[in-house]
Amino acid sequence: MIVPVHYAGVACEMDAIIALANKHNLLVIEDAAHGILSSYKEKPLGSIGHLAALSFHETKNLTAGEGALC
Repeated sequence: MIVPVHYAGVACEMDAIIALANKHNLLVIEDAAHGILSSYKEKPLGSIGHLAALSFHETKNLTAGEGALC
């Protein structure tokens, strides 16, 4: 499993990460909590890997008290 963390609206190099995951038959789970409304090559962050996780903790860009979305 590879867990890239997009931070401050800046995307990880997803092409390289996906290629590495495919080469080794690994899943990619994006942590996109700080990447809401950002994109990588016109794809929304959190929509590129196999799964994505979004946190809505008070320290994140979008808050709802305590909570998350997978």
